[in-house]
Amino acid sequence: MKLGKLALCLGLLIAASFPAAAQMQEMRLNIPFQFVAAGRTLPAGHYTVSRVWVANNNSWQIVGSQGSAQLTTYVVESPKVEHTPSLIFLQQGDTYSLVQIWDATHFGRQLPQSSVKKTVVAQNTKYVEIGAE
Repeated sequence: MKLGKLALCLGLLIAASFPAAAQMQEMRLNIPFQFVAAGRTLPAGHYTVSRVWVANNNSWQIVGSQGSAQLTTYVVESPKVEHTPSLIFLQQGDTYSLVQIWDATHFGRQLPQSSVKKTVVAQNTKYVEIGAE
């Protein structure tokens, strides 16, 4: 009986670790336009997006040959729509702002936005998704 309980606990522990292991550790992308991330303007180019620390899912970084930014994020969930590893940008005119990182099918990371920007963004905007390579 004890062996059965131990096997059940071990199985549950392994199953619980799969979602964390399924999240990408690093994403490589080619972003074809200049964009803003965490208040920094970065040029078009090849970038790598990754967590700063494996144990902390809130701190991310985007690193390219001509610039980088440290990103503070919080969790966003999409229970009905599956996402591939990608970045979501908010486009307003010629300005693109990084707003989300999707590293798992139903869970991603949201970057905070100021309330001033949300007011301005309400007109003539669209979201642009760039998938990982």
